[in-house]
Amino acid sequence: ANLFSKARESIKNKLKTIETGEERQIAEGLVKASDVRREYCLGRVALEEARILDRQGDHLASSKRYDQATESFQKVIDSMEREPEKKELLPIIYLCQAWERMMMAEARVSPTLYDEAAELFLKAEKHALDQPTSFLVQAHSSFCKALEAGVRFERTLDTTMYSTAKRHIVAATNHYLRAGYQTFSDYATATNRLIDAYMYIYRAQSDTDPAQKARSYQMAERLLQASAGTFIKAKHPEKSEEVRR
Repeated sequence: ANLFSKARESIKNKLKTIETGEERQIAEGLVKASDVRREYCLGRVALEEARILDRQGDHLASSKRYDQATESFQKVIDSMEREPEKKELLPIIYLCQAWERMMMAEARVSPTLYDEAAELFLKAEKHALDQPTSFLVQAHSSFCKALEAGVRFERTLDTTMYSTAKRHIVAATNHYLRAGYQTFSDYATATNRLIDAYMYIYRAQSDTDPAQKARSYQMAERLLQASAGTFIKAKHPEKSEEVRR
């Protein structure tokens, strides 16, 4: 991005000495092109930083970086004149918007925001350029719906929310595998085990028989350990530490 900024300034300085209309038009076009490329680079940098922050567990900062990526890519698409180029970049904008909502949902543990993220992923799916991307975005949407239901179950202990979460997480896992994303599938599996652990904790708290209560807590502990291990496999050590706490 800095190289494009330097190139832009160099061309602008030369513009002051250009006298012919044709040369000036070419130079102005180069300035515009360097601006667009710089903005695209800023968007890509923000996108990668958002992903890194997510893996580090800083979801609020990740959300902000996804928002910045959206702004940069929107500036790029606004400068485009050819529809094929716009069509190629549009899914990235929708995905950044969806991830921004999802990261904010993670930061606030908000079922409402998870629902908003799920809808944005569905919007992105409509603009997917190929089938694997379509499967991936559908998986993200289902996963957000699972997280929404999971949070509601944790707060209300409504077992219908548990069933809803399980249904969506199975759908997400299957779509991730169909899209060819094993790591995302592992993350969904880890979350699935975590939700199951919450159910066993709920059962333990409800059990009146001491032996059954002990078995439920033991099963919850096994599932928590399995969940933590699978989060490591999914390359999310911060989630593993969170579960172990």
